[in-house]
Amino acid sequence: MRRNIFQKISIITVVLNGQSLIERTIHSVLEQTYSNVEYIIIDGASVDGTMAVVEKYRSKITKFISEKDQGIYDAMNKGILLSTGDFLYFLNAGDQFVHSNVLERVTQFCAMQTTREIIYGDIRLENMSDRWIINEKTYRGEIKNLRYLFNNMFCQQRAFFHRNFFDRMGKFDTSFKVIADYDLVFRAYQSGMRFGYLHEDIVSIALGGYSNIHLDRFLQERLRSLRHLPWWQWYWILDHVVGAISRGSIGKYIKSKRISLNQ
Repeated sequence: MRRNIFQKISIITVVLNGQSLIERTIHSVLEQTYSNVEYIIIDGASVDGTMAVVEKYRSKITKFISEKDQGIYDAMNKGILLSTGDFLYFLNAGDQFVHSNVLERVTQFCAMQTTREIIYGDIRLENMSDRWIINEKTYRGEIKNLRYLFNNMFCQQRAFFHRNFFDRMGKFDTSFKVIADYDLVFRAYQSGMRFGYLHEDIVSIALGGYSNIHLDRFLQERLRSLRHLPWWQWYWILDHVVGAISRGSIGKYIKSKRISLNQ
């Protein structure tokens, strides 16, 4: 009989009016070969057919709540409070694990990385469009140092968080509406928390989320997140801007603003 490497993985899915997205995400979780999984769905009081889709699988969902919230990170915090797993993973509505053995591979890796508070891998992107500002290092590759993380962002779909992570760092800061996941991970890395990199794709996500659409808010929050950076390292901002120009992100941002003004 195979022995579980750790007791439980909590998969948390947050959704609001995701009728066309939620079912493939649920299938992705239920098809995993690793069985010791707690599946939690946090719905923000959807008014479309999301609830009906979830009810089809209700017997296989460990915990489900549907109520108004203060945004995606508030919903994710609710999931943290409801979870009991040793590791937590946030699989948003529309996201999918890349294959049915992802959780098996993660647990095998955890057996060799027993002191790590974050285990992270890579992301596959869907529906890439010139409209969005793309930096592949947000979704792929190993974090080399704090400056590298500062320049290249990080999204929560890359990471399995040990429960001790939230005990030490607290939950997501809901004053951020776009980059609370990055803010939390950046502070964790800055504080010396231990990260383990699994050199594999773990999840597929559709490009065009809130942070891609609300670019003004994204940029404002990106600057506000610098409050954790020592003042003598603020020259990294220049380095970041130069990198954004080289990737064409500044041009795409200006182009998106022109489009929105003409609509």
